[in-house]
Amino acid sequence: MSSQTLKANEIFNHNTMVKAALIFLLSVLLILAIGCGEEAENPEVTRLNTEKTRLMASIDSLQNLYSDMSTEADTLTAGIRKANATIEQKNEEYEALRKKLGKSNRETETLRNEVTQLQQAKAEYESLVNGMRNEIERLNRDNDALSQKTIELAGENEGLRFEIDEMKMLVRGMEAELDQRRIDGVKATNFRVEVLKSGDKPTGSNNRARAVVMDFDLNNIPQQLQGETQVYFVIKDGKTGVPIKSDNPIKATIKPKNGQTYSIIAQESKSVTLNENQRLEFRHELQTKLEKGYYRATAYSDLGLIGAVSFRLR
Repeated sequence: MSSQTLKANEIFNHNTMVKAALIFLLSVLLILAIGCGEEAENPEVTRLNTEKTRLMASIDSLQNLYSDMSTEADTLTAGIRKANATIEQKNEEYEALRKKLGKSNRETETLRNEVTQLQQAKAEYESLVNGMRNEIERLNRDNDALSQKTIELAGENEGLRFEIDEMKMLVRGMEAELDQRRIDGVKATNFRVEVLKSGDKPTGSNNRARAVVMDFDLNNIPQQLQGETQVYFVIKDGKTGVPIKSDNPIKATIKPKNGQTYSIIAQESKSVTLNENQRLEFRHELQTKLEKGYYRATAYSDLGLIGAVSFRLR
C-alpha cells in the first residue's frame, strides 16, 4: 500500500472522530440551554451562558473546519479511488508485461539455443572446410608429384625408345653376324652372361663392374666337328662393334669351311675338346672401366661363330 493511501485513511478516521465530538458537544449545549431557562437569574447560569456562547463559536469554527476537512477528505477519497484505479491498471499492465517478459525470456532461450546450434554447425562446417582444404592441398601436391613423375616417365620412355632402337640395331647386327658366320650344325643354347663386382656379386653398374662371365651349352655336335678346337670369348661395344680394351688382346683368324676367312680380337680363349654335349664357361677380368650402354658377348671357334648374347651396364 502506498504512502498516499495511508495518509488518506488517517484523514478519514480523524474526520469521523471530529463528527462524534461535535455531536457530543451539541447534546451538552442542549441540556445546558434547558437548564438555563429554568434558572435565568442564577449567576452560574450567566457564566454557563457565556461559556455556551464561546462553545458555540468554537463549534461553528469546528463545523467550518469539519466542512473544509470533509471537502478535502472527499477530494482525497476521490484521489485515492483514482489512485487505486490507476494502481490496479498499472498492476494489470505489470502483469501483462511480466507475462510478456516470460514469453520473451522463453523466446530468448529458444533463440539462444538456436544460436548455439548454429555456432556448432558453423564449427562443424569450418572443420569440414579445413579438412577439404587440406585434402585439396594434398591432392595438389600429389598432382604436382604425378606431373613431375609423368615428365620423368616421358623422359624415361624416350630413353627406353632410344634403347629399344639400339637393341633392335644390336639384334639385327647379331642376327646378321650369326647368319653369316655361324657354324653349320653347331648352335649354342642357354646363353647366360653376368657382370660381377668385388666379391663376385652380380651388378648392373658400370662403376662397379669388375668381371664378365659367360656360359652356354653346346649340344648335338656333329661327329665331324667333334675334337679339339680353340674357343674365343669376345666382348664388343653393342653400338660400335668395337672390342673392349684389354691388357692382352688375342688376335685370331677364323676359317669357316664354307665361307670367307675373317679376323677377330678376343679378350679370352681356351683350348676345348668338343664332344657331342657340353657346357662351356668363360670369365674375363676387366682391365678398364666400361661405359654405360649395351655390350655383346660372343663365342667363336676356329671354324666360326658359336653364339652371342647382349647385356647392359647402367
